[in-house]
Amino acid sequence: MSKKCINCGASTSTKENECEYCGSPQYLSLAHKSSFFSDEIKDTIFQNLQNEDKNDLDDKLSLIVLYLLYDLESEVENLFNELSIKYPKSGRLLFMKAVKDLKLTGVDNASPSEIKNITSKFNLALSFDDEIAAEVKAVLLIIQQRYYEYNSINIPEKFIAIINNLINIEIPEDCLAFEIFKDI
Repeated sequence: MSKKCINCGASTSTKENECEYCGSPQYLSLAHKSSFFSDEIKDTIFQNLQNEDKNDLDDKLSLIVLYLLYDLESEVENLFNELSIKYPKSGRLLFMKAVKDLKLTGVDNASPSEIKNITSKFNLALSFDDEIAAEVKAVLLIIQQRYYEYNSINIPEKFIAIINNLINIEIPEDCLAFEIFKDI
């Protein structure tokens, strides 16, 4: 089965992670290098995903990533509701919902219970889908630096345990997660 590249529109295999023609990933992950996605490429992907009737979960989650990058959080609620019915056990969907909640609240403005709740959702999401480990680690590092360390709050053992389980997961220094949370 083939689908179209989210960037250039070339036919690509659903089994391939990158387009053979332009080299673009076939879905957006918060762990992807932000430097790969120029504003022009992000705009092209955004237009392609918005203009086509995409039923693929990865395409819709990629669109959610772009909504978050463009500060259009209000646009994602209906999409989350639709996807939750269709994919109730999607770890990446659960993770992206928690990311949206964190972005709306703000890492710096979150209460300890909100951080605990979001961290629990990340852990649950990982139990459904271990392929999101790099994305989860990127956002956990943001929480660690901008919430716990910045506010001189002791990091809970459960949080440390999740980070330690992801110790061997590498993420780029300029991943999309850092771009989403840069101004918060």
